Amino acid sequence: LGSIAGVGLFCLFLSAVITRKIRKHMDNVTEIVGAISRETGLSQRRLRTVQWSEMLPLAYAVNHMADTIQTYVVETTDQQGQLETILDSMHEGVLVLGPTGAIRRWNRALARLFPDIARTKGASVIEAIPFPALQDRVDAILSRESSTATPLPLPEDPLHFEMPAGRFLVAYVTHPARRNDSLGAVIVVYDSTEITRLEQVRRDFVSNVSHELRTPLTAIAGYSETLASAGDLNADYQKFAAIIHKHAVSLAEIISDLLALARIENTREPVALDVMDAKIAALDAIGAVRAQTKAKDIHVHMDFTPDLVRANANLLTQVFRNLLENACRYSPQSGEIRMSSCRKGRDIVFCVCDNGPGIPATALPRIFERFYQMKKERNSGTAGIGLAICKHIIERHGGRIWAESPYRDSSTAMLFTLPAALPEEVRTI
Repeated sequence: LGSIAGVGLFCLFLSAVITRKIRKHMDNVTEIVGAISRETGLSQRRLRTVQWSEMLPLAYAVNHMADTIQTYVVETTDQQGQLETILDSMHEGVLVLGPTGAIRRWNRALARLFPDIARTKGASVIEAIPFPALQDRVDAILSRESSTATPLPLPEDPLHFEMPAGRFLVAYVTHPARRNDSLGAVIVVYDSTEITRLEQVRRDFVSNVSHELRTPLTAIAGYSETLASAGDLNADYQKFAAIIHKHAVSLAEIISDLLALARIENTREPVALDVMDAKIAALDAIGAVRAQTKAKDIHVHMDFTPDLVRANANLLTQVFRNLLENACRYSPQSGEIRMSSCRKGRDIVFCVCDNGPGIPATALPRIFERFYQMKKERNSGTAGIGLAICKHIIERHGGRIWAESPYRDSSTAMLFTLPAALPEEVRTI
């Protein structure tokens, strides 16, 4: 019993000594790991010595962990510094939102546009940028991200705002290219005041010059017509007068188109929209181009759905007329023009297609620019304003217009959308 008691006491003493040494070593490990965590991985402290070879794997693991954390922290700090430098050097304002739409960060340019944004961190967008349409766009994007697993489309059209001080802003709202649980959306805002002012100056200039040119052109056309019909002039003089009259009339038509485009571009004048049948406007346009279709023996077929639209009758007639004139101009002799419509969601899609030579793919993005013409059609007798007028009219109606070539079994198609009339509006007719 005495021997057993002695062995037991010796074992207790030996285990206490070993435990104390192990605990001392573990306290050292704990202190180093704590220093690494407190100093966000930038601590240079490492386990340099161990008392037993059995502790070497632990020492290697702790030192490797410290080196990995330090490398990661350095890289992250460097990337964050680069990102902040890039954002602060941008002229456009950038606003980063979380997955719930709360404000997370912004750059210096946005703070210049909205000085009170520093007090809105964690708040919603409308508290920092008081434009309800922007908040609605953010909500729509976030709701679509949360409700679908498929990749979202590209960013939508920009939003335009006018600030109380007479400044104009343009905002783009986009989402991450890849789904990110920590990032909801990004808003890019830039000041378009100078561009808007220059656009207004250009429109005013075109409008004023067109008005000033209309009177002398009318006089030139009238006097040249009189000279061309005078019986006491020889044939050469009558020919010269006829050429002057022809080009004066052409210039007068261009001036009229420019004035029409200036009126459409004037967003300060609202467009009166009514619930109407687009077929009536299309028939009026067909009647207006009857001379062109008869001269080339072109047949016009119309297949419209009974859906009603919200539009301005005169402007819609002008759109159909411009598109029909364009189709007649490029259709072959005894060709065919087809006009159709179909319902697509809340919009009605209209189509005017012909079997002409088609439009090159390189020209499709530019055909709705004013004065743009394809090189081979430079001498077609037009100024290239008709499609620009159509574009602005459709945009004023809240729709969009585009071209497709080739289109199904036809060479070229001009398509545009108009908002369909609501059921309650249809019942009130």
